Amino acid sequence: MKAILRAGIVKTPPEASFEPPALEDVGVTAKQPLRIALVDDQEMVRQGLRWLLEDHADIRVVGEAKDGLEAIAMAQELKPDIIIMDVNMPRMNGIEATRQIILDQPGVIVIGLSFASDPSVHAALKNAGANVCLNKERAAEEIYQAIVDAVNREPPGKP
Repeated sequence: MKAILRAGIVKTPPEASFEPPALEDVGVTAKQPLRIALVDDQEMVRQGLRWLLEDHADIRVVGEAKDGLEAIAMAQELKPDIIIMDVNMPRMNGIEATRQIILDQPGVIVIGLSFASDPSVHAALKNAGANVCLNKERAAEEIYQAIVDAVNREPPGKP
């Protein structure tokens, strides 16, 4: 018994593809592309965030760290525009790392991530200098808008 398989190339019309909006399309006037650093002790979380963010042509992930001490060193070396910072990490938590990074680089935007829904955790991160703290369970849906909002926010001291 013989079987013959024939295959050909069929050209299909291009389908409409989803193109994420560029930052300037949603009102952002920051330099392009935004340089983002990811800080989380879970590699899969960092990979997922990288995958989500690199879908946007106006964002470039420039570095990753797995704890607060690495985050501080990375921030000093790479000078990112935005740091996505987990709260609970070994060696140094995201609250203390944020505090030290903001002291060294007051213009950097820090967006915190936490599984904790306790308002005191979110408040502690904001008091350390973060712009906002997102719940990790909703971060995939909210991270890009949080970046847009943080970049559009007027710096402290401006009218």
